Amino acid sequence: MTLAISSLDPLALYADQKKFDCEHALINKFVAGSLRQQVAKKLSAAFVLVDTELENKFVGFYTCSMASLDRGMLASLSKGSLPHQLPCVRIGMLGIDKRYKNQQLGSRLLRHAIVNMVATRHIGCYGMTLDADAAAVDFYLKNGFTLLEERKDPNPTPMFLHIETAIQSIE
Repeated sequence: MTLAISSLDPLALYADQKKFDCEHALINKFVAGSLRQQVAKKLSAAFVLVDTELENKFVGFYTCSMASLDRGMLASLSKGSLPHQLPCVRIGMLGIDKRYKNQQLGSRLLRHAIVNMVATRHIGCYGMTLDADAAAVDFYLKNGFTLLEERKDPNPTPMFLHIETAIQSIE
């Protein structure tokens, strides 16, 4: 197995993309039906993890976009005054096919996203935000994210990773 991460090409064919199953119905439906169109329309960027030995088999992915976060969401985390809106990178979705679970591939994709976010700091980026499903909250906590609100199981929980924490985690 040889895995590689690259930008999703909306015109490329990825083996088994339509069969992708990360055991989350909404994400599976998105990958099968909307992922290519969203990237083609520049609504988000997507990065795919493929097995190059298996004709670029679709193993996992994440989407990201630019966003802003209201400073009120960071009241308990901020030190000093902040503008009303903070520039952030937003992770929309992240998933690994269930046949590839327990290989740290989700962490590999998240690290890739964090490295990309750190690269944007030169144009203004305060951190990374996402809404974690109940089953993913602990994964993101282990990777340096903090809760912006108490867990809202079964609803997604807003989380945040400060740019400085991200820089320290990749150095």
